[in-house]
Amino acid sequence: MAYIQSVAVLVPLLATSNWALIFLLSKRSGNPARYFLGLFMLVASLLYMGHAFYFMKWFRWYVHYEPVYTLTSLMVFPLYYQYLRLLTVDREWRRTYLFHYIPGVVMGLVAIVLHILFHEEAHNYSFEHFVNKSGMPGLQVNPVLCFDIFRRILYGCQVLFYLWAGIKMVSAYQERVDHFYSNSAVRSINWVKALNFSLLVAAALSMIFNVAGRNMFMDKPSLMMIPSILFSLLFFVLGYLGNSQNQVVIEMPEKVQSVVLTGDSATGDANPAGGTGMENEFGLKLRDLFVKERLFLNPDLIIWDVTRALGTNRSYVSHYINSVYGKNFSMYVNQYRVEEAKKLLAGEEGSRLSLETIGSLCGFGSLNNFIRVFRMFENTTPGSYRELCRKSEVVV
Repeated sequence: MAYIQSVAVLVPLLATSNWALIFLLSKRSGNPARYFLGLFMLVASLLYMGHAFYFMKWFRWYVHYEPVYTLTSLMVFPLYYQYLRLLTVDREWRRTYLFHYIPGVVMGLVAIVLHILFHEEAHNYSFEHFVNKSGMPGLQVNPVLCFDIFRRILYGCQVLFYLWAGIKMVSAYQERVDHFYSNSAVRSINWVKALNFSLLVAAALSMIFNVAGRNMFMDKPSLMMIPSILFSLLFFVLGYLGNSQNQVVIEMPEKVQSVVLTGDSATGDANPAGGTGMENEFGLKLRDLFVKERLFLNPDLIIWDVTRALGTNRSYVSHYINSVYGKNFSMYVNQYRVEEAKKLLAGEEGSRLSLETIGSLCGFGSLNNFIRVFRMFENTTPGSYRELCRKSEVVV
């Protein structure tokens, strides 16, 4: 049983420290996000070091380490959120990041003060320890116990806040990207979405185990293996994804970066020409680009390609598409691609071609993107649509 407990304690510690070494020893200038993920893994490993002291019952060590445990427990989610920011909307570390560490630093300092003032009480954080001499639960307020409860509440609030902030940031970022790319799923943030999903899983697990408390797992090695395995797998996935993905924002053209980073809604300078007649003329020119020149067949099409062809600016094109068609740029382009795909799928040529080839011929960047977009417009897959067309021909 002692062996199982040792494994349960050490596996997440080894997983986080291993990724911390890999990322921190990499070149920082090449990928700031990956380096920052290394800082997150380092802090997580220091947190699990505290768990090791606690669950191995090395309380003499843990008492002195508890301020570090408090500090790191309140830094992991801010660090992970800022890693997501560096991966998507921030090219470099910002000083404003420091404000997110204030709760952890303050609580760490309070933990040091409590350690000095209540050294004896700090040796054990289990509720059973806080009893008066008569053996009944202490009637007076115990500052060490109150501090531990407040830390857990603060940690829970942090989990919920950064989960909400992370999801909101990625969703808003994706929405802005859709204004510029036609194949946004190819160049956007699928990896970031996977990381955000990992954040969701981590938040759910953290909330469950935060409410349960550490004492629930004391002297129960088999039960302790559950969070150990879950968090170890989670850290492995985070490390693998982080090691495989470059900063999304630095992979974009500079024009897209400048707009996405500032959060521009692409509605400024919306009507430079003015007048309904000019808007009708503009609409005809825009339509000709896609109907006659078939600009949508370019899988790397971005909004600046359209603005150059029309001799106008990005804001005007984006605003026109949004106000007239109720779509962003990506949706507008993809509707032409879907219509082209429907013609191929229903025709004789489409029966001989693979779905991947058809998607490529219509301007889609990948088969997965083709299927996803086609289903979004037609409520069915390209394969099902083709089969339906064949059955209709047989009936006729």
